[in-house]
Amino acid sequence: MVRVGTTVAQIRPTGCSIPDGVADGMPTDEEVLQRQYADDRNLRARQRLWEISRSEPQLDFNRWAVDLIGVQEGDVVLDAGCGNGRPLALLEERRCTAVGLDLSLGMARSTHHPRVAVGDVQDLPFPAGVFDAAAAFMMLYHVPDQENAAAELRRVVRPGGVLVATTASQENQAELRTIVEDAVGGDWTWNRPSATSFHLEGGAAVLATAFDSVQRIEATARRIFLTDADAVAEYVASSGDHFGRTLPPGRTWDEVVEAVRAATAAAIAAEGALVVSGRLGALVCR
Repeated sequence: MVRVGTTVAQIRPTGCSIPDGVADGMPTDEEVLQRQYADDRNLRARQRLWEISRSEPQLDFNRWAVDLIGVQEGDVVLDAGCGNGRPLALLEERRCTAVGLDLSLGMARSTHHPRVAVGDVQDLPFPAGVFDAAAAFMMLYHVPDQENAAAELRRVVRPGGVLVATTASQENQAELRTIVEDAVGGDWTWNRPSATSFHLEGGAAVLATAFDSVQRIEATARRIFLTDADAVAEYVASSGDHFGRTLPPGRTWDEVVEAVRAATAAAIAAEGALVVSGRLGALVCR
């Protein structure tokens, strides 16, 4: 079994600089992504909403996804797009060697994990076949060239190894989407990347360009009870970099956030909670 180094220097990542700011005028998609994930503050706001909210049935989605990998003690596993490292900790519980990779230096630092590289999933800085398995959790919808990313993940996973990629259904959180769209008004749509770029309904076709077998597995559908209007507002505010620039003239994302806060508070007062559907799943590739 091939082993990887235990430090970022030994992993020899492809460098990725995080700019201090973006150019004047309308930022590019790349600049928006860099600003959104320069550190884990926005991600933590989104994680917090689901952590404090009750669901029926209960589901620890990260643990469910890690279980699908089926790692054995001693396996070497890549978490591509590792974010702030929560799945890395779950992988380590299974006594495997978990290696994280993220495009953002700030995000990589937030993991506090000993084996994290900064690099691009479209050009992975690892030898062929070095990993027993790989994960791409809730991240491929951010990748410009998803087929190239799939090919790179196939390249670094040994023959017989597995990739588990998670994403959302296009119908995930439909109720929250309605509230946000109503807050903006008109014909504006909340085109979240997980519903438009790489989702459960279409992601298998992308991964099948690199893998022989792609199995779609849906997590148990849930009803999630949102009872904190401020947490919902923070969740929506965290994506302002992505969506604020798409608003109709004269509207600001701050105005949308406050309208969402008010609508959520009204739903909580009337019904006890804003209930949204949770529809997530995984694509298991071999």
